[in-house]
Amino acid sequence: MKNLQFHYHKQPVLQNVNVQIELGKIIALVGENGSGKSTFLKLLANLLQPSSGQILLNGSETTRGSLATIAFMSDDQRFYPYLTGDQLFTFFETQFHDFQKAKAREMANYLRIDLTKKISKMSKGNISRLKLAATFGRDASYYLLDEPFSGLDPLVREDVVKSLIQFVDLEKATILMSTHEIDDVSRIIDEIMVLKDGKIIAHENVDDVRSVHGMEAKEWFRSFYKSKGRTEDE
Repeated sequence: MKNLQFHYHKQPVLQNVNVQIELGKIIALVGENGSGKSTFLKLLANLLQPSSGQILLNGSETTRGSLATIAFMSDDQRFYPYLTGDQLFTFFETQFHDFQKAKAREMANYLRIDLTKKISKMSKGNISRLKLAATFGRDASYYLLDEPFSGLDPLVREDVVKSLIQFVDLEKATILMSTHEIDDVSRIIDEIMVLKDGKIIAHENVDDVRSVHGMEAKEWFRSFYKSKGRTEDE
């Protein structure tokens, strides 16, 4: 993103965003509710268009075609309610050339999802798990996940974190996720990106955070965010 701005009804949502996201990383996008995290991800996924500035993929301005290498998972629970999980995978197979049904089924089995059940009859947590399996069924270069742990209890979150490593080739792909569950991902993330009031105020390597500040990611984030004038709501 270069000098990116996004306005909604003339109100600024993202302002002067300049950030580079490299392949082979797991990155946590953090910040309080309303800071612009979902908008940030939707812009990268080409679901929204910037008011000004550029979004470049491998040096070229993004188009619908170039974004075939990006898989986006929204936090919307209204997700194909009249399909079963297996029917959803069949549909995804027709929509994405890189979707591998066998891989999606393997992840669904790992996350203990009943694929014969209609999505409208699933719990919020099971819908989140199904969306993850569908998203990671794609062989994408970038996976953009908006609150992937929403509705999941701690034990399930642990399984999901393990699946991020098991089902993605992290030498060839990057996972960028917005999350409030920093503790759950702290041991696997490479970088932490902090969004506040529509601006990226920090983008740090987690190993550097540990070595320079002597803190784990969540402790550093809370301390850093507090120093900027406000702590995140629990």
